Amino acid sequence: MSKKIEIGKKVAIGAVIATALVGIAVSPAVAGNQIYCSGSWVCVYKNSYFDVPLGYRTAGFSLQNISAANDNEVSSWENRTSTDARWYTGSNGSGTCHTMARFSELGYMNPFTQNDQMSSWAGNGGC
Repeated sequence: MSKKIEIGKKVAIGAVIATALVGIAVSPAVAGNQIYCSGSWVCVYKNSYFDVPLGYRTAGFSLQNISAANDNEVSSWENRTSTDARWYTGSNGSGTCHTMARFSELGYMNPFTQNDQMSSWAGNGGC
């Protein structure tokens, strides 16, 4: 076998190993917080990557404000329901609306436009 083919195989194997290691490193964020948000719920968290639970609701909940203690504190969320949900930067559904798509999660909210800006939310449809 020529040295070129041998080196190519080593590079390919190295790429596969590196990809697997990256997948292992991010898998906890992909899994969300299965201990806290184990049901068919919409869950919000104080910290990125589903740390420090703040609250959860079942699918279809009507618009409501985040509690005063947790207002502008949410840094990640999960929507484990079959219904889109949404959140707003202002109270009572005011401000910018952000959809929390069904069966999805966001472990790291944009620090400039989303992180620590949730003031109200609803589980009966997206924006």
